[in-house]
Amino acid sequence: MKLPSFRRIIKNDYEDKYQSLVETLSVSINYGIDSLYDALNKKISLKYNILGTVKDVTVQVDSTGKPIQTTGFKLDFTNKVAGVFVGKAENLTNPNDFPASVFIHWTQNGDSVQINNIAGLSTSNSYKLRIIAFGDEN
Repeated sequence: MKLPSFRRIIKNDYEDKYQSLVETLSVSINYGIDSLYDALNKKISLKYNILGTVKDVTVQVDSTGKPIQTTGFKLDFTNKVAGVFVGKAENLTNPNDFPASVFIHWTQNGDSVQINNIAGLSTSNSYKLRIIAFGDEN
């Protein structure tokens, strides 16, 4: 269901004796409802509005899936990480080789995530991975 449009609070819709109060309150109320309305109508972003971090990292893995170079990224939040997912995997060495089912084994070290192993990538290829880390509520 699509939300109906929001009718803003306007001081002229009220009796003269209430207009000053309505004008004062309407700024905060209209702004808050506009923000909520936008969020509920698909105008919210993962990067800026959800407890998470979106990072692009470039990696190469050995035959066991271990990154050849130490690989990790800083978090944009301080909470415990609930999960780390690959949103996109691009083969920079061979654009015609498409990785499938790329999974990351990771550990959290304070405000950063260390990538320990990556399944689903070919050896001796360089990949750009878009990684999404979701924060836990605690």
